[in-house]
Amino acid sequence: MKKLTEFEWQLLQNGAVNLYKKVSIFEEDCKELIKLGYNVCEIDCSSISNFITDITHALNWEGQFGYSPWNGNLNALNDAMRATSLGNQGKFSLACRKFHKLVEADELLAMKFLHYLELNSRGHLLEGCLFVGLIQTENPYFDTEPLGGSSANWNNREWLMKDRGIQS
Repeated sequence: MKKLTEFEWQLLQNGAVNLYKKVSIFEEDCKELIKLGYNVCEIDCSSISNFITDITHALNWEGQFGYSPWNGNLNALNDAMRATSLGNQGKFSLACRKFHKLVEADELLAMKFLHYLELNSRGHLLEGCLFVGLIQTENPYFDTEPLGGSSANWNNREWLMKDRGIQS
């Protein structure tokens, strides 16, 4: 993988989900990602129906699953983010405007979306691809629990309990 630019490093150093209050800064960063070769898909979060329409388009729902639009199934949303093509340069961004409206309308959906974005960004990094989220909210107090949490996994040679001396 090519070395990250300073801008990319700043966006990814603490996770893939970046929050913005000021629309002007959000827009500047979207433009910078485009200059760096990212496929930046804007997601209108002002209503659930707009969110569904834009996510359906951004994640190529018809092409991935053979039906459209996305029906709201959260497991399918996770699958779509995992399997989505990140373009020729392997650089993809979901740029979400008015995310506070989605939080107000369906907090579970909004938080799962951020969780899946973070989790799948890490998965794409393993393939040398960059997947970044720019999240604009008018709520200056917006915060989340840790995103994309993964548990520790036993190594392949001690995966089974019997291999760790545990009798079942």
